[in-house]
Amino acid sequence: MISKGVRSRPIQMRFVGSNPCPFVEQIVEYSGISEKNVPEDGPRAARRTIYRQVYEGVDLMTYNRRGSVQYDLIVAPGANPEVIRIVYEGFENVELYAELPAYQLISGTKTVVPVVMEKTPEAYYRFSVSTYDPSRELVIPTTSVPITARARSYAQAP
Repeated sequence: MISKGVRSRPIQMRFVGSNPCPFVEQIVEYSGISEKNVPEDGPRAARRTIYRQVYEGVDLMTYNRRGSVQYDLIVAPGANPEVIRIVYEGFENVELYAELPAYQLISGTKTVVPVVMEKTPEAYYRFSVSTYDPSRELVIPTTSVPITARARSYAQAP
């Protein structure tokens, strides 16, 4: 489960039907220095954690960007991005919506692939992916864009 804060209200993000024990890989990249020559005043490092095979052919990568934690889903060539199912806990009577700027690297160029996060009748969220090249890796950044919350109205019984 991953927690994200929205206006000081924690939200739990849970991957439905995912691998309960993905392989976890920590990556530390130091800017301009090797890990052996880290200065005493502290390294300037980028840290990434990759959860391998959260779903078949889908990895989850977390990293820090400008002081906030970011999450990217990385869909391997040939894998189906529509197997990803997310439940956001901490909202009642709210429906979330987001258009995510997913991308693929094609001939060294980042090519945008529009992806829409939509709620299913089963009350989880899935990604609807427009036309893309399934023979190439697809990266879906899940926290780099605003997610719109729409209140749902419910009739009150008298």
